[in-house]
Amino acid sequence: VDFKRFTTPIIEFLKELGLNAYRGEKNDIRIGNYKVSGNAERVHKNRVMHHGTLLYSTNMFWLEQAIKSNENSYTDRAIRSNRSRTINIAELLPHPMTIETFEIALSEFLTKYHSATPLQLDDSAKRTINTLATTKYTDWNWNYGYNASYDFRVKIDSNILVLKVTSGIIEKVEIIQNCSSWIHKLAKLLEGKRHDYAYLKNELGNTEYSEKIQEIIENLF
Repeated sequence: VDFKRFTTPIIEFLKELGLNAYRGEKNDIRIGNYKVSGNAERVHKNRVMHHGTLLYSTNMFWLEQAIKSNENSYTDRAIRSNRSRTINIAELLPHPMTIETFEIALSEFLTKYHSATPLQLDDSAKRTINTLATTKYTDWNWNYGYNASYDFRVKIDSNILVLKVTSGIIEKVEIIQNCSSWIHKLAKLLEGKRHDYAYLKNELGNTEYSEKIQEIIENLF
């Protein structure tokens, strides 16, 4: 793992654009007090996969909505993310630049100063990539099925349930507070189902709870 090796060229490029960029304590890239890039690495055998983001002209409202969660409802062993103040690079540039121009400038900088060589994919490689994308990387089990186990506490009307979720599947539903006669049947319906919004909406939409299913499903997330 060598974050410095992969983040340094990006920092140098941002400095060339007149931005005072530096590497933060969490291996992110910051400008002033704002985070503009998050980075992560994975080492497997003799290979390293490094990936990072660059906030250029992101809709900050939707960014906040995407990462917002009700942590009081979850009980797990996952490491909590470190929240940081973020800003778009485009807002900080001394001279306006489209994202397309930014991308070209970054590519040219890496090619000129860091001997980067653009990867040319032939038709065979493209077919392999498309096959992997459709058969593996868009599959629910790949994206959600490997998640760690967790408990999810949900309140429906005046009822309180705790969903025991393993590998994305609701294995058991415990009823903590029962104020409705139908809550036991709903709990049984949930068991064995994916803890997934669209899936549950489709699976439970034709049950006797169909009129209030939207409210029930939204309370599960």
